[in-house]
Amino acid sequence: MQSLIIRVPLILALLALPSAARAQQPLYVFLRAAEEGGALDLREAELTREQARSQVDEARARLLPSLGASAGYTRNQAEVVAEFPAPDDTGMLQTQRAVITPYDQLEARVALTVPLIDVGAWSSFFGAEASADAETLRVDARAIDVRVSVVTAYHALVAARAVQDAAARTLSAAEENLAVVSSRADAGLASELDRQRAIADVERANQSVAEADLQAALAERQLYVATGVEPDGTRASLDASLEDEAPLATWMRAAGDLPSVRAAVRDVRAAELARDAAWQAMLPTIAATASERITNAAGFGPEALWAIGVSATWALDFGRPASLSTRERQISLAEVRLDRAQRTAETSMYEAWHRVRSLIARARSARAAEAASERAAVVARARAEAGTGTQLELSQAERDLFSASVQRIQADADLEVSRLALRLRSGLAVDDGGAP
Repeated sequence: MQSLIIRVPLILALLALPSAARAQQPLYVFLRAAEEGGALDLREAELTREQARSQVDEARARLLPSLGASAGYTRNQAEVVAEFPAPDDTGMLQTQRAVITPYDQLEARVALTVPLIDVGAWSSFFGAEASADAETLRVDARAIDVRVSVVTAYHALVAARAVQDAAARTLSAAEENLAVVSSRADAGLASELDRQRAIADVERANQSVAEADLQAALAERQLYVATGVEPDGTRASLDASLEDEAPLATWMRAAGDLPSVRAAVRDVRAAELARDAAWQAMLPTIAATASERITNAAGFGPEALWAIGVSATWALDFGRPASLSTRERQISLAEVRLDRAQRTAETSMYEAWHRVRSLIARARSARAAEAASERAAVVARARAEAGTGTQLELSQAERDLFSASVQRIQADADLEVSRLALRLRSGLAVDDGGAP
């Protein structure tokens, strides 16, 4: 994972003793805010999941009974009536009228259809469920990516504010040194060259402060965009642990159970079910119907008439065999994507573990270099005050110390981000603090 820790120029100015980094609210505050809707990527993934769940409801609805109703009114040009003799209750013949087509024709129909056998619809339903499960797992995978980005942005701001504090101390020390050199120059104990070099150190420190302020402002904005939470100016330390991680094989075992891999497995299953549905679409479907018709144009029949029945539908065309080839290609594509997801997960775990291992060595070396540079600056200052050293030596020692301190801040921030990323991509919470 490429580090996003804010970089600043290494050759800037003097740094006094290192101190705690200026940070912000605890990390879990930003992680929780991102998971609760502050991260736009996560919100998009959740909406995609809800859309997939709605498609499952659509597929389920095709398996359930359906009720249809219709009603209509027609104004006819002429009335059609049939008259015929018919016996009444006493046996006498009476003339009866049968309205075939009335002037004002009213008709209503209610029909209930119940699917009895539709194998393809069931396979489509199970396929939609598998796709919805895959989207749910993708939300989990996206949540891991969001957490990693929040962790990165958080420590970028921690590092930027640490450099910001160091730059402010650098400016203060440079100004104090300029006052001392100016006094010595006025007394004839230092040259005008020393005074100008001290002035240059102050101006370099001013540049350092301006650059650090810019990087801190950009880091604050990046963290706000990632979480929706405005960082405050409370303090937190930046001191990464130098302990070794658990063996690589221990972490690699978690790769196969990552959400991205499990989502790809569900995609393969969904493609297989889509292939089955394409085969089963060539089978007949059987449905039962029950309907009732009410009209004032019943003719010789009753005005209300019900009917029940069973129907079988069988459709064959050239498109159905062609769809089978399409579904087979979809399965092959899903299997390739599954292989890619597995390799990507393993590679991500492999790289994260080795990155932590490398950054431990880097952080250890950066701390040693900072300590040595600090001792060298103390010696250079003592030599300058005793008159046995030059202002150039002191300026160079102070710049070397600042450079070493910035490298130490960057190394600690990078190491902390890499440790947390390793845990997050292994499915652990960042506050677990343990190995899998």
